[in-house]
Amino acid sequence: MTDIPTNHTDNAGKVRKSSLLDRLSSSIIRIRKNPGLSLLGLNIILALIVFFIFDPFGWIRTSYLDADSFLDVEPARIDLIQVVDLSNPENSGFSIQRGGAVAVESDQDALEGVEPSEERKLLNAVQGFQWILKPTVRSDQEATSSSEPDNKSLADAQRISRLLFSLKKSRLYYELDNSSEHRKDFDLDRGLKLSVILDNGNRRDFVIGRSSIRGNESYVLVDDSVYLVQENLRRDLGAGNAAYFRNRQILPISSRNSITRLDVRFKNPALAGLRNVELARAGGDWKMLEPEVGSVLSTEMNLLLDDLLEIRANEFLDEIPPRLDGKQAMELSLVYRTSIGNPETVTLDVLGKKSYDTYLFRTRDGQLFEGSSLYLEKLLAPTQLLDRGEQPMDFTMP
Repeated sequence: MTDIPTNHTDNAGKVRKSSLLDRLSSSIIRIRKNPGLSLLGLNIILALIVFFIFDPFGWIRTSYLDADSFLDVEPARIDLIQVVDLSNPENSGFSIQRGGAVAVESDQDALEGVEPSEERKLLNAVQGFQWILKPTVRSDQEATSSSEPDNKSLADAQRISRLLFSLKKSRLYYELDNSSEHRKDFDLDRGLKLSVILDNGNRRDFVIGRSSIRGNESYVLVDDSVYLVQENLRRDLGAGNAAYFRNRQILPISSRNSITRLDVRFKNPALAGLRNVELARAGGDWKMLEPEVGSVLSTEMNLLLDDLLEIRANEFLDEIPPRLDGKQAMELSLVYRTSIGNPETVTLDVLGKKSYDTYLFRTRDGQLFEGSSLYLEKLLAPTQLLDRGEQPMDFTMP
């Protein structure tokens, strides 16, 4: 075996180093002689860096969240939402039409300096319009934004907002083969057809197939391509049931700041040992007028009012269930000011308690529904709301 002399290796290294220095010097000389060319090269390098970072044409997909969403438009641009169950031979379905704009109170979080979430911002935008639910769509009728709705009823803004938010979060990323086998396996031939028609006449069509509750996933057909998305769109469509989108916001009050009075009249006061309640706002403070007179703790009052405004119809009923405990039945009235300053009164009959936080309510027009409230029971012992001030400590020994 022949050893390579050490001085030979060192000489080779010096030659390579010298060659590198020569090339570097030559490049510097060329740059000095032609600064325009060097500036062009620098701009090209910077442009490539920006291109790879921002991916303006969507050619580089690094994650699910980077992909384009199914639908990302303002609610003000939506004219009509139509849902048809393809598994129904009659092609029955329903549609939701955007109506006129409505006045909305300022968002409570914004008033308190809290930045609302993206979902909350979308809900606020949806609540800025009236939405009309049309339960039946004839199979020979094409969805158009100009058709006059039949059997008018209000649609629920929260559930519309939830659907739009899920469509916004659904991404064109996990694409699968659009084969007959896949369409059958994913129930796309018998799925829910969702059409969103915009104010300019453009429309987006989706067919929602099988959805997984546990995995929160759905198979969707979009523009002849099948995608797997990380949202349960079938759930957000109420499985194609129009009743799912029935308005569940019972009280027409959007902010506790517009409420000026709260009255409670118990149906069986002597039987339950309860006393009627009267609370009124004086300036920015709440006062109790009945059963005692005094100032009310603002934090407790805010919690009570916010809880009452969150009462929604979990389920609509046709009749009062038997064996309902009505000992604590009451008539609850709220006086509030509308967006133009006019006083209005809304009244709910609380017919009884069904469980820990579930009550049976009835509106003035006789609509029965189950709703939840954690703070309604505070009205059974209203003096707990009073501001007693700091009680002196008792140091008396027993």
